[in-house]
Amino acid sequence: MPLEKEQYKELKKLGFIDGKAPYVYVSATIADLLNERAQYTKNKAMDDKYYMDLIVSYLQQWNSGTKADFVKLLGDKLSDALDEKQKETKVRSLIRVLQKSETIERTSENKRTGAWRLAQKQ
Repeated sequence: MPLEKEQYKELKKLGFIDGKAPYVYVSATIADLLNERAQYTKNKAMDDKYYMDLIVSYLQQWNSGTKADFVKLLGDKLSDALDEKQKETKVRSLIRVLQKSETIERTSENKRTGAWRLAQKQ
């Protein structure tokens, strides 16, 4: 159900909800009361480092991978509160962080169909 801005602020202040509007879910306290611990854990995203480690592990095993591969890899691990488009955006963001940290590099200049590999350290 959509929340008004004031409702969101009040529920957040009381500790009844987590997440950012409009993608909110019940807090751990409420999930515990409702015996919805598993769903809470699915809604609450893991740390970004966890996702990036999975991408790096994938590349260590398979030498290269595309964004589509990473979306498949992380799709069921990302928060259930995200829709498919948001999950793709999240994966793109993770790839960008890994690239900027020089952990991975693009295998070709084609941004749409290019693949990624672990960076070749000099």
